[in-house]
Amino acid sequence: MEDLPDVALRSALEFAVGVAAAGQRATPKLVVPGGLKPFLKTGTLPATALAKVRRAVEDDEQFRRRLALAMPSSIVDEVGTLWLTRPDGWEARAAALLAEADDRRADAELRRERKRREGAEAAAQRSRSDADALRTEAERLRLEVAALQQRQRDDALAVERLRQEVAELTRARQRADRDRSTDGGDVLELRDRLDRLAAQLADVTVARDHALARRDHDGADVVPLVRQLVAQQRALTGSIEALAAVLLPAPGKRLPLRLPGRVAGDAAAEAEFLVRSDAEVFVDGYNVAKLFWPGLPLVQQRERCVDHAEEVARRFGTAITVVFDGAAITGASGPRRLVKVLYSAEGSSADDLIRDRVTAVPISTAVVVVTNDRAIQVDVRKHGANVLSSDGFAALAR
Repeated sequence: MEDLPDVALRSALEFAVGVAAAGQRATPKLVVPGGLKPFLKTGTLPATALAKVRRAVEDDEQFRRRLALAMPSSIVDEVGTLWLTRPDGWEARAAALLAEADDRRADAELRRERKRREGAEAAAQRSRSDADALRTEAERLRLEVAALQQRQRDDALAVERLRQEVAELTRARQRADRDRSTDGGDVLELRDRLDRLAAQLADVTVARDHALARRDHDGADVVPLVRQLVAQQRALTGSIEALAAVLLPAPGKRLPLRLPGRVAGDAAAEAEFLVRSDAEVFVDGYNVAKLFWPGLPLVQQRERCVDHAEEVARRFGTAITVVFDGAAITGASGPRRLVKVLYSAEGSSADDLIRDRVTAVPISTAVVVVTNDRAIQVDVRKHGANVLSSDGFAALAR
């Protein structure tokens, strides 16, 4: 049957080659068509060999009949069996079998194509849903950014108004110094202004804490906003100090921060209260680093300590300066985004630098020193600084 494709006879042709190969090893050897001998050592016939093997079998009618007699049905498929045995009507039956196989392959391909199409439609729907979600999120972020930008502009205007207020209060103090007296009406007006500024300072402090809580809750980038609020805090504090200087005599020394009753005695609460204040915080770098990372090289100890300080500054908006020994250390002047890093000059120590920095801060500004060094603690307390243990400072990071 010329219309029967070679590939449809693969099982019968490979069976023929297998019988011929086994017959060549038998004693006496089986007489096989010469056209099969090039393929006797071949397991799976390549497509190019199928026609040659078919021709060799069809040209040797006696060999084909032997194959038909010895053929097991478990090895040769139905089409191959028909070709070898050739019963009446075998050509039509083989053609029908091939047509059925073609129909099954076509149905399977249709099913695969339908699944691919359904999968593509589902993927397209997911993509559209994802795109809608992304557009919604982008619009939400755009509105949030616009609101933050407006808040920053409002804060900038508020800071400028506060600067003008400071200038006005400074002029009022100068007038009071010249006159050495202030009538009762002026005193009441200044006291009322002092109350308003204190209320504004409380509101700004609450806003700063709220922004930091938002960052902790949803990971929002609130650093620019917190910086604006801290600047506003400091401007308000300056206004209040200027006004208080008109109404009250200047104190002779810095007073340490007074701990509220709700935190007194609770080490963790005291630590958080101190870093949430508007105090300047100085960290005895190696005292912290050697306590918590003693097994690391010095450069890694410094990096761990500064990274920890950055995390505290990011969480609480704290103004932190980390002080180390050694001005000649490589990278000593490297910039930091949130904290300052200082190194003592040649011939002096970080302890000396901390003492100098504490005394250089205006007495109107609170100071917190982080150290376990008893000598430094005693000295800075003499200058009105609060002391936070290195252990308490380390516990602030998450």
